[in-house]
Amino acid sequence: YTGLCDAVTNWNTANPSQQIFTSGTELQQRHEIAAFLGHTLHESGDFVHPRELSQCGTTANADGSTPWSSGTLYCQPSGYAPNQGPYSDPYCSTSHTTSSNPDGCNCTAVSELVNAGYEANLLFFGRGPIQLSWNYNYIDAGNALGVNLCANPDLVGSDGEVAWGTAIWFWMQNTGSTGTTCHDATVTNADFGASLNTINGGLECPAESSNAGSVISRLDDYCKAVDALGANSLLSFDGCTGLEQRHAECLGANTCSNCVGIPTTAQPTLSPTNQVTFDPTKSPVVPLTSSPSKSPTNSPTTNPTDPQPTTSPSTSPSKSPSKLPTTSPTTSPTEPRSTTSPSTSPSKSPSKLPTT
Repeated sequence: YTGLCDAVTNWNTANPSQQIFTSGTELQQRHEIAAFLGHTLHESGDFVHPRELSQCGTTANADGSTPWSSGTLYCQPSGYAPNQGPYSDPYCSTSHTTSSNPDGCNCTAVSELVNAGYEANLLFFGRGPIQLSWNYNYIDAGNALGVNLCANPDLVGSDGEVAWGTAIWFWMQNTGSTGTTCHDATVTNADFGASLNTINGGLECPAESSNAGSVISRLDDYCKAVDALGANSLLSFDGCTGLEQRHAECLGANTCSNCVGIPTTAQPTLSPTNQVTFDPTKSPVVPLTSSPSKSPTNSPTTNPTDPQPTTSPSTSPSKSPSKLPTTSPTTSPTEPRSTTSPSTSPSKSPSKLPTT
């Protein structure tokens, strides 16, 4: 919680014209906070996963012992076995470098430390409350926060203030493939569905039966936050095709119990905020196979331009604690993440990967 509060204070001090959670009436502010916490609850698996499970569900010390306790942190991707050789980071776009335009953190195949795995600080998988993913998102988020995330990307999985700061950066400035930030979607347009489309379009928008488990889990987390914040109603679902239907279905089947009794009522809107956003036309085309049934450990955080879905979370605390948890989750997220490099070089935007 301290990390979240510090991140909000620092962001609003550094960005007086783009402040988070201060726009509109008190009710509108409650709605924005509820949407933000609903998404980050889902993306981080109830604030349990600081790192994407498919990429770093098992952490190790240099001697191969698990879980990691001190010194350099090594990751063992799903299916890891000793002597697999160099690892090709699925969130490394080699065409994006610190000297290219658009830029990105320099990245390459990562050498294996036999029995231990691959050094976390050389990989750009999903981390934090909103599952920041891809080397080009790490450099942008780091620049916005004044932190060198190219040299130390695992700060997003270990430092509460930095972790929450990246989630706030994404919420306020990244437009995914939709051209709308999550801040404008919720405050200006009173549309939760549009914020979901920005975060994970392609995987969860349209909200079809194939991804119903993940969508319903996210809705339930959102309703939990709405109730806790006293927002009294849900924002509209208009910006994500099929979301209203999924909501009706889960109410009928009692699979989103936190939503029972909370009406859907659009709130008053504001004019669009005057803020800098990132061009959504930049995005990778790496397909994901399915969406999480509940948490993020496997999900990037933004959206490409082509209809698509991060990270994920495949893991990561949205954050309550000032430090993100490093223990394994009580429930294992099932959202898959791409394990191959993009077929075409993204020109930036999504932390979430496309499904087609």
